[in-house]
Amino acid sequence: MPELHGGLMQAKPKAQRIDMKAEDFERLLYIWEFCNNFTEYLDIPQFKIEELAVSLSYRPEEDPRQEMSNS
Repeated sequence: MPELHGGLMQAKPKAQRIDMKAEDFERLLYIWEFCNNFTEYLDIPQFKIEELAVSLSYRPEEDPRQEMSNS
């Protein structure tokens, strides 16, 4: 009942698929949860789990921008 909360309820966010093994996702979730719980102590901004997944899978040797800067 939205009127009990003092306003309209927001729509649910759309589910996003993270394509990885269950064990890897569990590790990713632990890291993300730790960082989010200690953002003030670590002095880091909050970030989405998708951003963490992309950053951990980054390989500089596969980045085409690296080829341009090395030329």
